Amino acid sequence: MKWLLCSGSPRRKDVLSMILDDFFISIPEIAEKLDEKKLKKSLEKLAYDKAMEGYKNFNSKNGSQDFYDDEIFSIGCDTIVKVKNRILGKPEDENQWKSYLDLLSDNKHEVWSHVVVLKNEKKIISFLEKSKIWFRYISEPEKKRYILSGEGADAAGGYKIQGYGIVFTRKIRGSLSNVIGFPVEKFIKYYKSLSTKR
Repeated sequence: MKWLLCSGSPRRKDVLSMILDDFFISIPEIAEKLDEKKLKKSLEKLAYDKAMEGYKNFNSKNGSQDFYDDEIFSIGCDTIVKVKNRILGKPEDENQWKSYLDLLSDNKHEVWSHVVVLKNEKKIISFLEKSKIWFRYISEPEKKRYILSGEGADAAGGYKIQGYGIVFTRKIRGSLSNVIGFPVEKFIKYYKSLSTKR
């Protein structure tokens, strides 16, 4: 049994390292587009596409070796931040980043992550995890300092709760690891189930 994380996110790598001693990484190159009218299905498809593309990329680089005598479990995950009916991706520039912080300030938002696991090319696990987060009021000087820090530039919603973003947080309901970028609490149940079947 070999595990393959199909993501370039250092946050997902760190969280997955908590339960897997050893895994490979393959970074898929796909357009991250979501259909907001069919958000759940669209999020699942993106996670599936990441897992499949990552697996294929890894296979093409290692196909000449004996690596594939074993089963490969490829993990794809996509995470979004949702404020009411608006989806916040990674901020494209500082103006958009500021608008994200304006929306999140003194407000509730949700973090959705969909995880798909493939056994070679067959989908065997698919689940959606949701967490709710309440932010306190964020002052204008705080927003400016946070943007200048650059911390949340590569994160959905423009903040990292495992960093200074925790200072903005008033309350969390649900999985903290999900907010970081990978719902490890739910994933570990599937992982243990797979391990006991072997």
